[in-house]
Amino acid sequence: MSEPGLVAAVAAFLYREARLLDERRFEEWRDLFAEDGVYWVPVRAEQEDPLHEVSIFYDDRAMMAARIRRLRHPRIHAEIPESRAIRSVGNIEVAPPDAEGVVEVRSVLQMTEFRDGSQTAYHGRVAWQLLPGPEGAFRIRLKRVDLVNAEGMHHGMTVPF
Repeated sequence: MSEPGLVAAVAAFLYREARLLDERRFEEWRDLFAEDGVYWVPVRAEQEDPLHEVSIFYDDRAMMAARIRRLRHPRIHAEIPESRAIRSVGNIEVAPPDAEGVVEVRSVLQMTEFRDGSQTAYHGRVAWQLLPGPEGAFRIRLKRVDLVNAEGMHHGMTVPF
């Protein structure tokens, strides 16, 4: 795939991923991840180790499935009423694929969430590792979201960024 074609394909993938989350299509979102895919939101920007330090989120596919089941439960306290969110993805930078075809991507994320009468804004930088998939599709090996205010006080975060 040519450089402009790769950038366009990656951008379309990131926009679709954000839309799936906006529309609360969490199962379809989880299916974008590779079998060994990880979704990680560190508690501080320089965090290197998600296994020996606390993280806001550190989910493999099994943990994503458990989180989604909780989000779908009719009496999940943190989601009554159900939150609404919208995400904006920008400043997309795409590196050429490595020898395995893995594409390193950087982007900026803005998410506004409305829950229980309050609006909260989240902003961060996202690092992606995308694996080539069938018919030009991608699978997420890693999505790391470094929130600008990761070290700040937060109310219960329930939905992915």
